[in-house]
Amino acid sequence: MYDSILLSGSRRFLVPISHPDNGGKGDDRVSEVAAVFYLTELNDVSERSNDAVKYVVDHAVMGLAKIVRFENPDAWRTKDTFLRAECSVLEWDEGLARAEPAASTAPEPRAMLDPERLLLSRYASLLSLQQSSSQPVRFTSSSPVSSAPGLGPDSLYGFLGLWQRYLESLARLREAELQGKLQDKLLAYLSESGGSTPPQSLSFESLPKELKGELRSLQGRLEEELVPMTRGNHMQIQYVLQLPTHEARVACMSEMVDTEIRRINAVEQLKKMFPKEKEGGGEEGGKDEEGF
Repeated sequence: MYDSILLSGSRRFLVPISHPDNGGKGDDRVSEVAAVFYLTELNDVSERSNDAVKYVVDHAVMGLAKIVRFENPDAWRTKDTFLRAECSVLEWDEGLARAEPAASTAPEPRAMLDPERLLLSRYASLLSLQQSSSQPVRFTSSSPVSSAPGLGPDSLYGFLGLWQRYLESLARLREAELQGKLQDKLLAYLSESGGSTPPQSLSFESLPKELKGELRSLQGRLEEELVPMTRGNHMQIQYVLQLPTHEARVACMSEMVDTEIRRINAVEQLKKMFPKEKEGGGEEGGKDEEGF
């Protein structure tokens, strides 16, 4: 694809996501709406890497586009080249499209819509709740959040990108909690087995039957929880991108924030009902996730 870019001079290409239910069962689908990448830098490093790496590249996101049709759909099966598609532009950064810096003059101020005010209000409630309940992953008061239309960090899309990183951090935290339980089981077994130093290696088959059952159960929980969580996070973000209007995207984001508020309230209520139980097996409280 980059060879084609060098030949044609076009720096733009679409990056859709594959449907999470794909898997070679005849249900191969990609997202209808996707980000338009703009190639900002390309360096040929094949000589320096002994052909292990061809290009080192950098991109910027310049807009959103909707796939109308594929011109070479067989490439999905043969994989002998990249897919080519006819697309219609939905959102566009004209400054980047012209490969010129954005205008230095400030844009005219616009009146904030009622749904935008509601989203920011609900976000403020979420921020307060996260701080008061010492959530291990939480936003900070300095987090750049906006409900305005347009592209870039100071827009609803910037907020959506921040929200995606937040969901990914929640998934990583849950994975760490379950992995910690696996480690605790093994450490408890080694401690009970005696010996001044732990063995250099430990095979799964050498473990007691009861312990193997517990570890299998925890591993099953890890897969059962994380796969749907990761899949749901991707689909949630993609759903917002595919909504037809800014107002619809704002309303959807508000509902996502409300859902997170309800989740945290439910967790805190369970902690009060069962004070000896720590949600997810992790430690109560926690530290800020830098960048939120």
